[in-house]
Amino acid sequence: MTLSLPIENDLDGLCFRLQTGSAGGEALFQPARYQLTLINGDQHRRVELGYSGSRLLERLLQAPGEVIAREDLLQYAWAERVVGQGSLNQQIYTLRQLLGDEQKRDIIQTLPRRGYLLNSSALLETLQPATAPPAAPQVSPALAAVAPKRTGTGLRWPVALLATGTLLLCGKLAGDKKTDLQSYATLGQLSILYVAQSPRQLAQLQHLAQPAVSGLAELSEQPHVVTVTGTGEFVQVLCRNPDSRQTHWLEIHQSRLSAVPEQHLRSCLI
Repeated sequence: MTLSLPIENDLDGLCFRLQTGSAGGEALFQPARYQLTLINGDQHRRVELGYSGSRLLERLLQAPGEVIAREDLLQYAWAERVVGQGSLNQQIYTLRQLLGDEQKRDIIQTLPRRGYLLNSSALLETLQPATAPPAAPQVSPALAAVAPKRTGTGLRWPVALLATGTLLLCGKLAGDKKTDLQSYATLGQLSILYVAQSPRQLAQLQHLAQPAVSGLAELSEQPHVVTVTGTGEFVQVLCRNPDSRQTHWLEIHQSRLSAVPEQHLRSCLI
């Protein structure tokens, strides 16, 4: 792992805001870059986690408060590689050190003979860029889920999020928002926000995502705020329950949007 200063002022994809074990400390985790930025006051320190370290933290963040089995973590963080429990233990220890959690072990908790969990109170919020970043090569599954998140109410949540200081730290200025790059819609119990990089891409995104969004609307039994964005050949769908403040997400390849399995859609509405 390598360290550098200061924080880089741009945001690719999802950005998780975490509370650390240091007094007043926070961290911003960008899975797409394998980066963790540690923040304490005006001081920022960027850490390159590497592939396995980043994937491990990403998997824990997909289900805050839920126990993830060791075998699951090994498979997710070391795909197609044969490693032992020692590699997992070392990465967990390193993440705890970075998060100031090596003593209390309250952020990443060990459940003997079961696995690990990330304390849900440590996940403060999950940020999404106001506009989709330029397409970049990425190694992603055709369909992946699911990551819980954050706070906010109603359809105003995405707009309010643009104004937060945390989003500025992630590198997106609130003034960059353009209404012709966003579109609002309602369908059944869903309040939907589409965000794209250009008006043309916005129209394409709405067309491509329509089958998946319709499927979510048919399955949703409670109001949800849904944010739909696109990165490269993938579409990200974030589903937020305003009552429980739980948010889950799906990343779907464009070729799969017309036939997303029902169990994956349901996982976004938990």
